[in-house]
Amino acid sequence: TLQMKTKMNRIKQSFIIILGAILLLCAACKKTDAPEELVVCTTYPVRLLTLELMAGAENPPEIALLVPPGTGCPHHFSLPTREKLRIASAKKVLLLRNGGGVDDSILHAAKNANPDLTDGNGGADFSVHADPHYFSAPGTAAQMIRNLAEHLKKFDPANGKIYEDNAERLTAELAELSRLSRNIKKVKVVAMHNTLANLAAECGLDLRAVVFPGHVSELPPAELNRLIRLIREEQIPYLLTEPQTPERFVKLLQQETGIRVILLDPVATGPADATRGYLTGKMRHNLKILERELQ
Repeated sequence: TLQMKTKMNRIKQSFIIILGAILLLCAACKKTDAPEELVVCTTYPVRLLTLELMAGAENPPEIALLVPPGTGCPHHFSLPTREKLRIASAKKVLLLRNGGGVDDSILHAAKNANPDLTDGNGGADFSVHADPHYFSAPGTAAQMIRNLAEHLKKFDPANGKIYEDNAERLTAELAELSRLSRNIKKVKVVAMHNTLANLAAECGLDLRAVVFPGHVSELPPAELNRLIRLIREEQIPYLLTEPQTPERFVKLLQQETGIRVILLDPVATGPADATRGYLTGKMRHNLKILERELQ
């Protein structure tokens, strides 16, 4: 009868829900494969810097990335259940993160999964008014590296000297890039996203506006008209953009104002198999592009 079929369907649904809960519980309780020590990186740039710092370490902690490499800034990222289980099952966890509000939601979710984890805030020493994309410019990236290295030294003291030496090597390389940034011509620019704000500041560029100061979304007509008017009135010659920015907005501003577009890569995203030197290599390339294009 219809009543019997309905009852059977409800029983089946209840069984599936209970089975799913049991499987999740078993996964959470399975300690045999859980790492003794786990270093969890929130974002792609944090992972790149962590890999640089851990180069040459003996029996280093296992390292994991939470936000997939093609995601970019995790403004609306929700931590998957499998990652919560991994964090919950590890005996000792260090969460290395960007800081500055970029990955606060991930910190809260991770702490709910494992209240004993250590918070490795890479942006701990920056002003609350600083743009939080510290990884995109030599000077801010150097300070971020020093912060991350300190967290790694405390978490894994056996490799403390290696982390310290690697931090010194990286900051020396970034200091050289900071010197190169002084060769950039000081001109007015508009940036599509504030990921490039720190780089513009270190190069001494006059950043007149940022199209998307937060999450990239739709551009209201009133805001678009304001930007077009600003570019025309101030005769701003250059628009800095990046791979994450929707091309349609770039083309629209270019068509309406004739502004010259310069594509840079702040390494908010990238290949999953990126090797050592990827971030600093991209940074050096960005500086060369700016030196060549800004006339």
